[in-house]
Amino acid sequence: MKKVLKKYFIPYEGNDHQPYILRSKAVKIITAVIIFCELLFLMQIYHIFPRANFMALIFPDVLVDETNENRSVSNLVALKDNPILDEAARLKANDMATKGYFAHTSPEGLTPWYWFDKVGYRFSYAGENLAVNFVDSQDVVNAWMNSSGHRANILNTYFTEIGIGIANGQYQGQEATFVVQLFGRPAPAISVSPQPQKSEIKPVAVAATPIPLATQNNFVAVKGAEVAVPSPASFEVEKTAPRAATLEKILSNPKITASFIYIAFGLLVMVALALTIFIKIKIQHPKLIGNGLLLLLLIVAILIVNQFVTLYPAKIV
Repeated sequence: MKKVLKKYFIPYEGNDHQPYILRSKAVKIITAVIIFCELLFLMQIYHIFPRANFMALIFPDVLVDETNENRSVSNLVALKDNPILDEAARLKANDMATKGYFAHTSPEGLTPWYWFDKVGYRFSYAGENLAVNFVDSQDVVNAWMNSSGHRANILNTYFTEIGIGIANGQYQGQEATFVVQLFGRPAPAISVSPQPQKSEIKPVAVAATPIPLATQNNFVAVKGAEVAVPSPASFEVEKTAPRAATLEKILSNPKITASFIYIAFGLLVMVALALTIFIKIKIQHPKLIGNGLLLLLLIVAILIVNQFVTLYPAKIV
């Protein structure tokens, strides 16, 4: 192993002071591997998954984990996934995918709270984040966290539950993946004291329309039922373990996975260049140095292009 590393990375008499990794043959092989990986990446996000019945490359469990990781950094308790909220989010995502709109309010005027009501989720606090045209789960959460309003939803101390819905459809004439992230805090159960049979029980007053807590740009959070709720400090939620499997995390972050491969190659080339230049500083081979610099330029260019092609069409509201 030492002989191989020395042969490929360290200039010495045995390799004529020309590390094999920077020679033309090795550089061509590395270039071919990088281009092959890039073609796989582009096919994955633009051809294979959008045409498959797979809900693209974004996984609900990964989004829940990423959201809770951000809450953990702020010393907030983890949100629990609620299947009822998942269903509400799925219905909203399907509605956008079917009708081709992207907004908190549907073309028919249905607000986010319609979907809560449709699945029978009665809340004391609720919120919604939306995203479209993302290919990485990490990018979705990063975009929300970089928006003050969406970040406020994710870090809202009143929310205790979360639901994720994902659907594929058409948006502005293109294949698109719609992501809906719903937040909630169930309304407390209302206990009614025993009353004499003939006594009339008065109904509990509930706000007909949710009361906005905050409306900042695209941020949506509301208070629902007019009932007393404990303060965040007195409401404890058990921390949840990560939900997403390792394979899900890798598949749901294709750009990050591809970037890791390119950066690994880049680091190897940088190490080889440094050793080539400085170990025998009086013996230089401009062609080898040029080969290394061209490889680094290729890697940097691909990283920039991937960032552009994956985030340019992406939107959040």
